[in-house]
Amino acid sequence: MRLEGKTAVVIGAGQSPGEGMGNGRATTLRFTQEGAKVMAVDRDLRSAEKTASMVKQSGGECVAFEADVTKERTLIAAIAAAEQRWGRIDILHYNVGVSIAGGDAPLLSFTEAAFDRISAINLRGAIMACKHVVPIMRRQRGRILTFLRHCVDELRRVQWPNRQQVGSATAVVLGFVVIAGAYLGLLDALWKPIVDAIL
Repeated sequence: MRLEGKTAVVIGAGQSPGEGMGNGRATTLRFTQEGAKVMAVDRDLRSAEKTASMVKQSGGECVAFEADVTKERTLIAAIAAAEQRWGRIDILHYNVGVSIAGGDAPLLSFTEAAFDRISAINLRGAIMACKHVVPIMRRQRGRILTFLRHCVDELRRVQWPNRQQVGSATAVVLGFVVIAGAYLGLLDALWKPIVDAIL
């Protein structure tokens, strides 16, 4: 198992309404199948608890935690709870985002309120989560494991006329990860094809 002995915080580990399984829940299940212990964080605690229950049924270890990514104090609490429980955090997976439901629209149509809401959820929440996880990872002298390919794919497939704000927020998140990774000395050869795809 590739993640044996690792711990992960998956933010957005619940399930939005609709058929099929969302990325957050699927990621949580996959991480635990690979041996990781996971804190399943979501605004909807019952949904996160359902994810944790599915993990436990398959023999994995997962704990649900309620947090709203637009409120930094709840992210601090979630990350602190994971560190207190397991003594370390190896992986941060931020899987929260809103688009049309948040008011995304063509440039000449979207409102200031929609812009602020999408930015708070898709961008600020991701940066605040990193802000509080990075010191823990640095104390461990570990590396931040970041998967960017889905973000690059999002930029390539996004329906630009109707989803301009979510595309812009995704681009900024990508830029933040590259810059923060360079600043913290966490870029390595694995990043090169991804960075090339971005730049």
